[in-house]
Amino acid sequence: MKTSVPSNFIWLNLTQAIGSFMDNLFKMLTVFYLADALGLPLERTLAISTVLLVVPFIILSNLAGALADRYSKTKLIHIVKWAELALIALSFPAYFSGRAWPMLTVLTLLACQSAFFGPLKRGIIPEIVPAEAVAEANGLLSATSYIGIIVGMVLPSILCARLGVPYWGVLALASAVSAIGIAASYGIPATAPQCRPVRPSWRIVTDTVSVFRAVRSRRMLFQAALGAAAFSGLAALFQQALVIFARNELGMTVKEAGFPFFFVAAGIIAGSWLAGRYGRNTLDAGCVPVGAMAMTLGLAAIPLTSSRIVFDAALVVAGIGGGLCLVPLNTYLQTGSDADRRGEILGASETASFFAIVLSSGLVALLCGPLGISACGLAAATALLAALSFVWALLVLPVDAFRFVLSRLTRLCYDVRVEGLENIPGQGGALLAMNHTAIVDAPIVQSVVARSMRFVMSREVFATWTWCQPFFRFYRAIQIHTTDNAKALIRSINAARDAIRGGELLAIYPEGELTPTGRIEEFRRGFEKMVKGTDAPIVPIYIGNLWGSIFSHAKGKPGLHFPRHLLPRRVTVRIGRPLPATATAEDVREVVCALGAERGETTEKN
Repeated sequence: MKTSVPSNFIWLNLTQAIGSFMDNLFKMLTVFYLADALGLPLERTLAISTVLLVVPFIILSNLAGALADRYSKTKLIHIVKWAELALIALSFPAYFSGRAWPMLTVLTLLACQSAFFGPLKRGIIPEIVPAEAVAEANGLLSATSYIGIIVGMVLPSILCARLGVPYWGVLALASAVSAIGIAASYGIPATAPQCRPVRPSWRIVTDTVSVFRAVRSRRMLFQAALGAAAFSGLAALFQQALVIFARNELGMTVKEAGFPFFFVAAGIIAGSWLAGRYGRNTLDAGCVPVGAMAMTLGLAAIPLTSSRIVFDAALVVAGIGGGLCLVPLNTYLQTGSDADRRGEILGASETASFFAIVLSSGLVALLCGPLGISACGLAAATALLAALSFVWALLVLPVDAFRFVLSRLTRLCYDVRVEGLENIPGQGGALLAMNHTAIVDAPIVQSVVARSMRFVMSREVFATWTWCQPFFRFYRAIQIHTTDNAKALIRSINAARDAIRGGELLAIYPEGELTPTGRIEEFRRGFEKMVKGTDAPIVPIYIGNLWGSIFSHAKGKPGLHFPRHLLPRRVTVRIGRPLPATATAEDVREVVCALGAERGETTEKN
């Protein structure tokens, strides 16, 4: 499959996957050692190890972000990877001491090393990957990261419980893998220091709150940071609940409790790949509420079923939802941050995320301890929190969620080939002028444009298609018609101009109606008034190969007839270079016709 991610990205991907693997392998090995060899309670051991693993992130993430904004991220990655190997070497005497505190100390120090690595591995992506490939790179990064997480959690169970490998043997394997990670880090492209004069501060809460206040005016960036924190807390709660559920309800031993994470891993890998694919050229925020819904459904099924097949399938569904949520959140934190403050923002985001993880550990200790909640009750509480996250995501991103679902359904019926997607502005208002061959023109174009679009539509269509009116209102369609009186026309034109000035993408069919012949009809001049005085670009778009579909006039009145072509139907969308707001209707029509003429499609035949 063709990818726009540079080939040398593999070295960052491998380096960070090994880092995720090391963190979780050592955590699970420590849990097994304390619970199995030293006989400490599993719930208490899980809570303590989770807290010790995340507290350094809370303390050091802001400092790590400041360093990432000042020095070369590549050189800093080399330093933290060498520190990782040194700490793994230190774990051998800690293990042979036969006491709990030395192993917990090494776990804490490994977490300190990872805290410095976090802002580096995420902040370096926009510096070594083209802007249009950042979402796809995050999809790959998340997929391999969670492969490392899950393998790190499961491998100790396989080696110790099934193969009888001693704990020191697993540590020896970890040392070899860490050395591979160091070698991989030297393949990461060199990056220049940002040289931002920031003085590191130890005021953790104050600095984190200060960063969140600074980005609060940038609504999407602020919500992405909050969403990332909520996701981290929910994921940590789910991880602990699943280990306890596997032991108490499925009858697994402590060492075997990591096996169900195989199914979670499969789901996360699939969800991350899908999110990266959907956001290959741009960010698709609609993945977040859809992913939150999938997580809710998967988690809700866990305490309700006695079937192991349904249980495993529920884990996969929850994992897919997690991948769909994680990639767009991380992508927006990277691309929405200014380059010289990216480390600071990512550091504050990580601090908030690990505060949420600590809270989830405390919640597990409270529910399973003084409150005496069962494993099923803990799983149900996790599902309830996921449901609340879904409702929040849906309230914040209702249009994005609907657009995402509609776009995916559209792509099931149409194989859309798009050219010139880079000509759609990443931000700010613009008018999209396109030919009108079939009723499905709008959802087809929306399926390839990640930004939400508003449409100027015929008042007659709005009145006739009564069953679609809720969708038209949801998308805030602007109604207009040639028979409108002067006052109504002015009102519609002003509404369109206000939308463009407000930074929205406004789509219009300058022909005014579906083409009755398959040819591009004369463009009407109303859109000229809509962009007048806005300085917004006019983006010409040609939609090809829809003449002859059941939604065109090729076979008479368009509608739901039996299609004569096999699905998915091949459709082309060609997006031309933006024209100035002063372009006339004739100018825009000429460009749209030229886009169709590139492959002889301007005049389409039955």
